[in-house]
Amino acid sequence: KAYCCRACSQLLFLEQHVGAHNAVAKKFDSKQECQIFIKDKLKWMNFDGQEGQIICPKCNGKLGRFKWHGDTCSCGQLVVPYIAFIPSKVITTVIPE
Repeated sequence: KAYCCRACSQLLFLEQHVGAHNAVAKKFDSKQECQIFIKDKLKWMNFDGQEGQIICPKCNGKLGRFKWHGDTCSCGQLVVPYIAFIPSKVITTVIPE
């Protein structure tokens, strides 16, 4: 499975990059979907500082946020490092074998 920018279809990352995230009891907004977290910074990511936005390398659209010191997901789970994509900003596609 591949994850692409919804706006321009730029390939962003593969399923192997997605970190395990077990949603705990929804402590915050029960209607809000958990973010898509990746384990490590990818080569195309230009991260300056301790936190900021994740920007598409092709169309410059905002895809999510990063915080090296971590942050809490909408479900209440602490994620460190926090490299999170907004689900509505990415699409998934199947890569042919």
